[in-house]
Amino acid sequence: MNAQEIIERLLNENPPLHFLTEEDANLLATYGWKQQTGFISWAVAPEVIRYLANIVKSYHMTIETGCGQTTVALAALAKHHICVTCPDPENIQLTKDYMDKIGIPRDRVTFVLESSDAALPKLTPAQMFDVAFIDGCHGYPFPALDWHFIDLHMKIGGVIGFDNTEIRAVQSHQHSSKKTNLTGW
Repeated sequence: MNAQEIIERLLNENPPLHFLTEEDANLLATYGWKQQTGFISWAVAPEVIRYLANIVKSYHMTIETGCGQTTVALAALAKHHICVTCPDPENIQLTKDYMDKIGIPRDRVTFVLESSDAALPKLTPAQMFDVAFIDGCHGYPFPALDWHFIDLHMKIGGVIGFDNTEIRAVQSHQHSSKKTNLTGW
């Protein structure tokens, strides 16, 4: 299967790559958002996956904060992908299992199992990226930190995308950088 076929399969199957515990469901309910416990898809809109499929080339190096369907898409599309995510064994295993199911070699992704505020400053100067996707912790100051540390490693003309721009802490970073193109979803 080529990368575009993998993308279409991912979108058609919409695999639930996250698990919602009863504790988390109860917390969400306090904010008026009722969700069933169990396997769930927190996937970005299909248009985001399709946008990534249009801009990511097979020779690109990519990075993201967060883990899920964008991890699968970027692993299928790019030369190599780095996924920085808090240690959530269930989410990571579901993502790896789905990659196995659709034939994406696990060595196409490096999983960094650490909070982005600790992991991103450890990137080496040689690590440069063509495309980045910020979709990790959405509370302040994480979107700012993620943008700052990732922007230091972006190639000129690279693209940084933000998910959940309706959230104020994310929204405030939809401005221009001198070397990258910023996009919000």
